[in-house]
Amino acid sequence: MTSTDRVALPFSIEAEKACLGAVLIDPKYLAEIDDLLEPSDFYVKFHQVVFAAMRSIASDGMTPDILLVHERLSADQSYVDSGSAAALSRLMVGIPR
Repeated sequence: MTSTDRVALPFSIEAEKACLGAVLIDPKYLAEIDDLLEPSDFYVKFHQVVFAAMRSIASDGMTPDILLVHERLSADQSYVDSGSAAALSRLMVGIPR
């Protein structure tokens, strides 16, 4: 099998949203998923850049809340290419509290 013959792995956009939304609601959850996931594990490009921003913020010793994630992404061209503030806030919709 060549690299062009690779089959896409199964993915769940709802599961991706749930992981990211949970961290935006309560950043303590980043510690629980940080060792399990890489940005490339997310299928949606926007989710990849959001998760990378969360990790970057945490590695800087700050809490990756929605405002810091938005600021970090706004400073990066990838955010403009990937989504908007509304898309970031929609990640928290439907997450149990």
